[in-house]
Amino acid sequence: MFNYTCLILSHKNKASGKVLTPHLEVFKQNNPQCNVHIVIGEDHPQGKRYNWRNGDQPLRKWWLENSNLVETENVAVIEWDTLVNCAIPEVPEEFDLVGAQYMKEPFHLRGKWRCRSQEDPKWTPDNWWWWREIPLLELNKGEQACGLVSLGCFLMRRCVLDAVCKKRWDKVYSKNIISEMRFPTAASIEGARIGQIDLPFVHHSTMNFSGEKQIYHPIKEAQ
Repeated sequence: MFNYTCLILSHKNKASGKVLTPHLEVFKQNNPQCNVHIVIGEDHPQGKRYNWRNGDQPLRKWWLENSNLVETENVAVIEWDTLVNCAIPEVPEEFDLVGAQYMKEPFHLRGKWRCRSQEDPKWTPDNWWWWREIPLLELNKGEQACGLVSLGCFLMRRCVLDAVCKKRWDKVYSKNIISEMRFPTAASIEGARIGQIDLPFVHHSTMNFSGEKQIYHPIKEAQ
């Protein structure tokens, strides 16, 4: 009997034709009560960067077509280069969707953001690079965008995926928008309670495997 479902976002290696799942066995060893499905992203004509930015598109498509295969309340969404060396945490009772870092759009700066790299010591959430894509979301008056970083590990209740799959979001999901803003914004507007939990080894850019019982992202090679 499974108590958790994990959806692993992956793609095929162009050279070998194999689906990339370097950490699958480690995940299963640490999470025997978790049912796993591999979500294979399509190779978009716009190339690798488009696929990277829009990782939530194949996730939404898969859920629309296959949600009946998922019997659990809790769903973990991780990327192929996420190494799970521990049991997947439960979603806290007060939230519906959590990740390593949660940010709300600074309303007072809409259209006037000063973007900075997150490696810049002066960076704050107000400087998040992707706020500049908010106009693409076509939000209604009073609706607020939010960000959840990194897509390397999102933990949620299945109602979040149901909400993001509502017809209202079809047009938004046909666009090239960074997934770490589009997905949580749609979920939030549909009523999901979003927050962050302690995931110290989940990063948007680089990570080294220390051997601790943690979740790591990104780790490209099998350990």
